[in-house]
Amino acid sequence: MFIRSFLAFALLVFPLSLTIAQEESCLQRFADVEPIESPTSSATEPQPISTAEIAWIPDTHCIVAAGTTGVLLYDVEQAESPMRITAPSGKAFSDIAVSPDGSQLAFGGWEESIVYLVNAGGTVSRIQAEGETVTEIAFSSDNELIAVASSDIDDEGFPTDPRVQVWNLRLDTELAYFPDLRAVTATLVFSLDNQQLFIGGFRPGVPGESVEYWDIASQSKVWSYPEILGTVEFSENEPMLIAAADTHDRLIAVAGLYGYMNLNNFYGNAVHIWNTEQQELPVEIIVNNSNDSRNGLNLIALAFNSHGTVLASGMTDGTIQLWDVQSGSELGQFQVQNDRISQLAFSPDGMLLAVLGDNSEVYIWDVERMEEFAVLNVG
Repeated sequence: MFIRSFLAFALLVFPLSLTIAQEESCLQRFADVEPIESPTSSATEPQPISTAEIAWIPDTHCIVAAGTTGVLLYDVEQAESPMRITAPSGKAFSDIAVSPDGSQLAFGGWEESIVYLVNAGGTVSRIQAEGETVTEIAFSSDNELIAVASSDIDDEGFPTDPRVQVWNLRLDTELAYFPDLRAVTATLVFSLDNQQLFIGGFRPGVPGESVEYWDIASQSKVWSYPEILGTVEFSENEPMLIAAADTHDRLIAVAGLYGYMNLNNFYGNAVHIWNTEQQELPVEIIVNNSNDSRNGLNLIALAFNSHGTVLASGMTDGTIQLWDVQSGSELGQFQVQNDRISQLAFSPDGMLLAVLGDNSEVYIWDVERMEEFAVLNVG
């Protein structure tokens, strides 16, 4: 396993003022929840979207995971004893979100239009999505709003006709609706002031067609990758065929093939970090060259830490790299057991990085010591 040393990383990732209280275990927090019964999925073919997703519980080192074995809650220091949120049913749950105050879990499953809302006190409510299958879920920072992306399913079993709905949970009303999106939604994130919603979706061969910021009140688009291409002077490294995206307030990171013309004509892999307020590209990170990319070594996952100071990127060969958001310099890298990466997620305190592989294993890394902390199998 290759580990690259780096300087000043601890102060960047762990500010001295940061303290996280972990007096209450997440397993105790949701101890009153009875496992939810859900109908078994009728899908007989492999599902065309990822069948696992993970999210951290705020103020803890606990992870909730949705996968083929249901929804499970793990304390990463007690990985052998997860708590079951859903009863065994054979149904695959593919989307999970946790409210910022850690009091609610929301999850949805493949070929089901229901979003389940589980409260720490044990009560369960449901939201009806418009599409036939839920593809992504997100809470606002004030815990009052929830965004749900859904799609219909075509005759070949693939999601189509994507749309996003935003609900006010306190008033139990739909607040906004975004229909006719260009690609199936893979990423939903509220801005810190909860006024805007980042919607990220990707279509093969289309450079960033559905990487957009929307104003929730007016339901109007305020920033999009295709439109910014026509207003900013770029280097020869543009445009980019985007494979992954993440956002921290007004910063948007996109990753993929840069200098892209087609799948046989591009330069390599890169990460671009955009400032949507200033309409500029302040940071460009070249990850590798085209020789590596054409051999199948490509960027596939991104994640900001909670402060927006560090960005993690994941390659198809299991290489994880950490980047200084301000300068674009590499802080360090490590390798996870040659497994293809499907998701990255920092713990709320930034001390741990969860790496979800396509084999449904979650590798928990201590990013200060740059060593493996735990391995979970989330099915």
